[in-house]
Amino acid sequence: MKMVSQIINGNCFYSFTNEDGFSITFSDIGASIYDIRYKDIPLIVSPKQPSRFLESYGFHGKSIGRIAGRIKNAHLNYLGKEYVLERNNGAHTLHGGYHSFAFQRFHLELVKREDAFVLTFSYLSKDGEAGFPGEIMTLIRYTIPKTGTEFLYEVIAEAEEATPFGPTLHLYFNLGGEKNIYQHSLTLDSEKVMCYDESLIPLSFVPATSPFSFENGTRLDESLLSHPLLSKLKGIDHCFLIKGEKEVPILLENGTKKLEITTNFPALQVYTDNSPAPLELTNGNIEIPHSGVALEPMYVATEFLEMGLTPKVRRRNWIRYHFVL
Repeated sequence: MKMVSQIINGNCFYSFTNEDGFSITFSDIGASIYDIRYKDIPLIVSPKQPSRFLESYGFHGKSIGRIAGRIKNAHLNYLGKEYVLERNNGAHTLHGGYHSFAFQRFHLELVKREDAFVLTFSYLSKDGEAGFPGEIMTLIRYTIPKTGTEFLYEVIAEAEEATPFGPTLHLYFNLGGEKNIYQHSLTLDSEKVMCYDESLIPLSFVPATSPFSFENGTRLDESLLSHPLLSKLKGIDHCFLIKGEKEVPILLENGTKKLEITTNFPALQVYTDNSPAPLELTNGNIEIPHSGVALEPMYVATEFLEMGLTPKVRRRNWIRYHFVL
């Protein structure tokens, strides 16, 4: 395996390539992934210009915290106390506010094992940061095996006091550098999908019927993403329950390539890049509607008790990404 590091405008980027030609480029801002390739074939999309990537409010490749998703009116009610959060999405808080983990500089420790590279990014979030209660020490760990086309993402967190914590990794996938995701299909074992109000604030779960039924594999083509139930959003931006007794992979396929995702998070947010900025992307295309699809394993944004950390007790969440190429 080989590693190449470079500093661009004062920011560090680290590229790792294993023996099979599988490569990932990281940044310490947001403990993020800038690019993933297999023998130079792009597998995700991000803004190509590093400064636009680091500042992206599309949250491309970022580790999101403290809570992924929207919090209504930037008010958090937790264990009988009310907290006023940062507003960065109209009247609401999105993905942790302006001081989201996505825009913080993490400290990196690198370990080269015989079988893998292990990158551990750490960040201490102070009590009251972005309005959230409690101090949290967070470790975000990536493990890249010496061979193969997969990696493991782990979030290990410990809080000084009880506080909700709902992170995720916000990658946009496009397998093979295609202009859009219309040739991709999604397979997802979920019977319930979240419905939302006009401001995309979560309301409640409903049965995952058409156009939200993905259990047998459904193409993310133009006819699906223009369905009347999706017309206001111009695509999918919905949370699906995936918790079950068996570990069923989430599958994204484009005919020649496949991504398998497994996780211990209870839900998955699916977002089909409905409101893009016209930026040049790392796969050589210009960002347009549906340039990629974000598959975000997470806690349900309204389930603050379920995502709550117990004081002085470490919690580990994980996501495994396996590309079949």
